[in-house]
Amino acid sequence: MILGFNAFPRTASAASTPVGIVIPLYTYPTDGSWAAVIQAKQAYPNVPFIAVINPSSGPGSSQDPNYVQGIKNLQAAGVKVLGYVATGYGSNSISSDESEVNSYQSWYGVNGIMFDEMSSTVGYETYYSTLNTYVHSLIPGSMTMGNPGTSVPTSFIGTLDALCIYESSGYPSLSYITYTGYSPSNFAVIVIGASLNTSFLTSVSGVVSWVYVTDANLPNPYDVLPSYFTTEVATLSAFDVVASTTSTTQSSTSTSSTTTTTVPVTTTTTTTAASGTSQLVVDAQDTTGAAISGYYVALYQGGKTISTGYSPATFTLNSGQTYTVESDGYGSCAFAYWLDTGSTNGQRSIEISTNTVLTAVLNCGTSIPATSTVAVNSFDLSGNTITGMWTTWNQNGAIITTGYTPASFTGATGGTYTVTVADYLSTVFCHWQDGATGSAATVSLGGNLVLNAYYSTTGSCPSTATTTTTSTSTTPSTSTTTSTTSTSTTSTSATSTTTSTTSTSTSTSSTFSIKVDSATTGGTLFSGMWTVVSQNGATITTGYTPLAFNAMSGGAYTISVANYGSYVFSHWSTGSTNSTITINPTQAMVLTAYYNVISCSPRHKNC
Repeated sequence: MILGFNAFPRTASAASTPVGIVIPLYTYPTDGSWAAVIQAKQAYPNVPFIAVINPSSGPGSSQDPNYVQGIKNLQAAGVKVLGYVATGYGSNSISSDESEVNSYQSWYGVNGIMFDEMSSTVGYETYYSTLNTYVHSLIPGSMTMGNPGTSVPTSFIGTLDALCIYESSGYPSLSYITYTGYSPSNFAVIVIGASLNTSFLTSVSGVVSWVYVTDANLPNPYDVLPSYFTTEVATLSAFDVVASTTSTTQSSTSTSSTTTTTVPVTTTTTTTAASGTSQLVVDAQDTTGAAISGYYVALYQGGKTISTGYSPATFTLNSGQTYTVESDGYGSCAFAYWLDTGSTNGQRSIEISTNTVLTAVLNCGTSIPATSTVAVNSFDLSGNTITGMWTTWNQNGAIITTGYTPASFTGATGGTYTVTVADYLSTVFCHWQDGATGSAATVSLGGNLVLNAYYSTTGSCPSTATTTTTSTSTTPSTSTTTSTTSTSTTSTSATSTTTSTTSTSTSTSSTFSIKVDSATTGGTLFSGMWTVVSQNGATITTGYTPLAFNAMSGGAYTISVANYGSYVFSHWSTGSTNSTITINPTQAMVLTAYYNVISCSPRHKNC
């Protein structure tokens, strides 16, 4: 993409284009995240990088020498740096916006500007096109990006070089972010609070040119890089190799033809390769569909090792020749099967004449079925069963199915769904079993779930209500499945027993933020250790360190952290040597899990 002045929206072209990463780098330059961005760019130079910097909700009142040097380091590595300017949804004067642009240019020599708090209301197009013209006149060869954070009328396309048309929790549907007839270079997407979905990253090629996915969440999802940052960039790099090859082939000659077979990246993906050779990319995911990296891959021909690497690994093969590719597990992650064929043999023969992506599925200590069931029950505030409450299941804004309680729905394991219950006459929804009062609950399926909705039959919910709830506890079998949800959910496995408990929800309960960090026994913080938080046997949330969640005063929460590769749990900051601890928080707190780093096999990248 040419990052110069563009007075008109770019129209779509036939060629597939690489997807770059746009990073809201709202950390201080001496923070390790800046160095991590540089290292990622150096490791995957084919991925376009944008870093948006934000010294003080704008350039600040004076130049900061650390920002000067930090920006120079980013630019030297090939990262395009944009300065953050908030426009107040068009309420700020253009002159005040231009003043901040001047400061960024004179103090920091940025490559362009990202205008946040962008209005998407018709009538503000001239406001932003005026800013666009000013930036390009002041900073030659610059780039502008606007962030309305939502879909926009087509009249806004082209007012700035690119628009972030989605900034929210969870993944958007492709239909939501697709603007038919417009080039993907007009658009960017930012996903927060989500596990990494490699299929999404590779499916947006040809739809948007810039993407960022993070598992960090509100109130500030941009004060830390995602725990899977390197894997995210590696996934873009692997697919950009394919996209770049396709684009080059299509433009090489007017007399040659190019055939592109588009297959979802959850299976084998192929595109036309350069004559004589083809690119083979071998990546890996766990049984939930989450991308994982650093697992040994080998390529053989005629019984001899041709090349080795770590997923996602890229090899150049001679088109039409037969090779054997091997994918290995490591530690708690064992090879399970190839995603496209279902074969459980880690070695497979392959002969390709087009660029191909193969995905190895690894079982990382869990056995997770392909589908999971969400059951929704309804009760009055005394714990008596009531039936017939209208229930709707949605995914990405689309209704999947509907029904009356008791209702159930079977969805894909790893998928995220929204379950919404409705009122009827004087029977009104009050809360879910964990006390959450929103009638829409978002669940990420990792096993069978039971959601219990509680209703008042008098037309209104009391401010303080004592309720008898029915919960389902699970006796784990040889393997355990977990699920995360914005309300408390129950994960069921082989044997279940039903118990009655009494919980009290009050409008005056205090909520505290709990953060779980991980560090070596030497005190060096690191990220990416799997963490599970539960309450009363139900999983509240899961994720990778650093993990934050909200806890209610007086509640008991169980936190478990896992080992991975050469990282073996040692003790908590509380002194406990049990990797599972229970806390009863009365204030915000940070818990740190300390790990020993042991020697391990060199067949894993992390060793």
